[in-house]
Amino acid sequence: PVEFKCRLATINVLALDRTDSQTEIGRRTGARTTRLDHQLHAAGIHIAGLQETRTAQGQYRAEHYLILSSGGAGQNAERSGCELWLHRTLPLLTTTAQGKVTLADCTCVVAHADPRRLFVRIEHDALCLTAVVLHAPCLGKATGDATAPIDVIKQWWTQTTAIWQQAVATDMTCVLIDANATL
Repeated sequence: PVEFKCRLATINVLALDRTDSQTEIGRRTGARTTRLDHQLHAAGIHIAGLQETRTAQGQYRAEHYLILSSGGAGQNAERSGCELWLHRTLPLLTTTAQGKVTLADCTCVVAHADPRRLFVRIEHDALCLTAVVLHAPCLGKATGDATAPIDVIKQWWTQTTAIWQQAVATDMTCVLIDANATL
């Protein structure tokens, strides 16, 4: 047995929304990425889940974090997208055989990605965990298409449950969620 230390954070970054005069979109580069990177690093956060990131699907780097992005889609892509930020140098644990183990020492496998969900397996000889970033739909106004918003939310949770059953097979799981609901 070894001591395992992992600090987590979840952030809906829509509060960092762009205006017509700004050209930066998403977390790939720029002042907002740097600010988030430095704030999360200063707080000692190992894993952060971000919602409403508006970043294209792919893998990016900030000064301290590897960033995995699910990407956005559709006409409201500016309000969708999930990211998983993994600190590259903070140790999660120390083993006698391997010394300090960081997330940079792990293999990351995206098990599922869509604009509101990101499931990533983080694997190492000393640990295996799944990080899940979720952004549940909110209860908005009826759209006139004969479906109530609650039906859309129920369908999303049903689909998420099915994805979970396929994508999560680890003993350790961390969930970073904007549930858009009273829990």
